[in-house]
Amino acid sequence: MPYFFLNYGGPGGRWWTQNSSDIAILNKACIDNYGSPTRQLTYKIKGITVTVCTYGIHRALLLHLPDGASHETDALFRQAAKIGTELCGNEYKLLSNNCVSAVAQVLNCLDKNIAANVVLP
Repeated sequence: MPYFFLNYGGPGGRWWTQNSSDIAILNKACIDNYGSPTRQLTYKIKGITVTVCTYGIHRALLLHLPDGASHETDALFRQAAKIGTELCGNEYKLLSNNCVSAVAQVLNCLDKNIAANVVLP
């Protein structure tokens, strides 16, 4: 069951991980820094379970690829994780490269109907 957690610009010293124990550590760092998630919205896009976490002003994204996923779903998951990883190589900028835009760009990779630069509250 592969996971991908995107925490671009968030606390914890790492901005992305695929290790489930690191996900728990980064989630705790977000809670410690911003408070408990004010909202966690979970839904499925093309077989991938997507959770958008809102910690105050910070956004993070958890993707989960279920066991037995199709080759197409697996490829889409890996593409989304690749985009998230590449985004974390960009310099953080409050008004352009930030946690909200990073989450939005990964979601846009999964579903082109989702805006590529904003995640609505």
